[in-house]
Amino acid sequence: MGLDPVTWALIGTAVFTEAGSISSANAQAQAQRQKAAINEANAAQAKRKADYNAQLQERQTQRIIASQRARYGKSGIQLDDTALDVIANQAYEGEVDRQMKLYEGDLTAWRYTTEAGFLEESAGNTQTAGYTTAFGQLVGGAASAAGYQKKSQNPLSIHEYSH
Repeated sequence: MGLDPVTWALIGTAVFTEAGSISSANAQAQAQRQKAAINEANAAQAKRKADYNAQLQERQTQRIIASQRARYGKSGIQLDDTALDVIANQAYEGEVDRQMKLYEGDLTAWRYTTEAGFLEESAGNTQTAGYTTAFGQLVGGAASAAGYQKKSQNPLSIHEYSH
């Protein structure tokens, strides 16, 4: 005994709904993976920018120290403990600023990398949820089709007869 058109329609609806759920989940997961890739690229860019800014800071500190030494020499000031302390302090401050630029770049890169990791994990979860939903829809559609088929074979069930 073959299936009637309504049963086929129920089965077809379940299959198309399942395909739609999987397609939607895959599209969402792909979008999340693309965002993760952008975050990874942003993390690398943040590191490069921090390295560049740290190099600029180092050069600026070297220029300031060279300028201080030249002024001391031009004015005839001996490089005694006080003058050397000023130069050493400038070198220290410059190094602190350089290290801060590197730290800020590392922190920014870490934020981007962490967000990328969350997005990758979310993409996997989105796909799993899509497949789970699709499976549930397929089972539900099959149950509806089977229930309809059974009912169509026995139009007067005991339940309907008793009312």
